[in-house]
Parts: sequence; structure tokens; C-alpha cells
Amino acid sequence: MKKLNRIVLVNWYLLGAEEINIRGNTAIIGPTGSGKSSLLDAIQTVLTGASKRHLNYNASANDGKASGRSIRSYILGMIDAGQANAKSFGPQPRPDAISYLGLVFEDSNTGNESTVGICLSASLASPEEDILGRFVLPNYGVGKKDFIDALEGRSFKAKPWLEVREKLKKVVLILILNPVARLLLSI
Repeated sequence: MKKLNRIVLVNWYLLGAEEINIRGNTAIIGPTGSGKSSLLDAIQTVLTGASKRHLNYNASANDGKASGRSIRSYILGMIDAGQANAKSFGPQPRPDAISYLGLVFEDSNTGNESTVGICLSASLASPEEDILGRFVLPNYGVGKKDFIDALEGRSFKAKPWLEVREKLKKVVLILILNPVARLLLSI
């Protein structure tokens, strides 16, 4: 059986770069506006491959009605979908961003981790977001370090998708071709 082990988020809603470990029975609790629904929407985005046809963001918080949230607003960190056109007292949206979402699953029999993820981009200058890539990584669990370059302090910069894609291809190829490498990466 595969169990969700970790959620990796880069530039999703108001979050910068986060890894959320999931173990056993996990409750997502917090006050209104703390990000509970945005975390669930990130999971939904990965599992649907960001297909708008299948997404239903935060519907329970609005009595089953559409929430006004969108993939684009999540990537840009907009508190509400109209924020880009109105003055706001909250955090300003990102002018453009690359977002990475990864769900890391653990095989309960082998202990090996595998990842399902997606890379998205958006800009205030464009009304639509772009899906840069979707990925499935057998026997490799991603971390935020796979998607960001650390800068001074808590600052970071999301790596370009093409760079991340090439690195992940190499990692998976090594793991497939060399079982000893799998052991070294897990240490």
C-alpha cells in the first residue's frame, strides 16, 4: 500500500518553500485563513494533473459554490482572485512565479518513496497559468531542495523547470540502472 508521506510546496498561495511531513493519522487544523484549504487544493491539483475540468477548489468553504480561487491565483499568492486589480492591505501577489507541488508516497512493504508532482508557472501579465511539466518518480522522494536555490537567510529562488527536469531524469536513471545508488541516496 502507498501512503502519503510528505507534501512539498514551492510558491503555492502564501507559502514560500515548505515540506509537510505526514505520518499516521494527520489532522489539518488552524484558524480561518491559515492555509488548510490551500493545502488540500495543492493535493487536488497534483492528483488531477491541474485539469480545470476536474478541479473544485475550496468548495466546502463556500457551501459548494465556486471559491474564486484558481491555479493562477495560488501560484501568484493572491489572497483573492481580484487582488491583482485592487489595492490590498495584505501581502502583494508575486508578479510571476514558478510553482512546484510534490506528493511523496511511501510503500508500506518496502519503505521506498515515490513522487507524483507538477510544475506550474503564472504571471500577472497573463490571464492563464502554464503547466510546465508533470512527473512521476519511482523510488525517489523529492524535497524542497530539489526545486529551490537557497539564497541569504530564508530567501530562495525557484529553479527553472528545465534544470529540475534534467536533474530528476538523471536521478531516476541512476536509480533504475544502479540499485546501490538507491541505497546511497536513501542515507
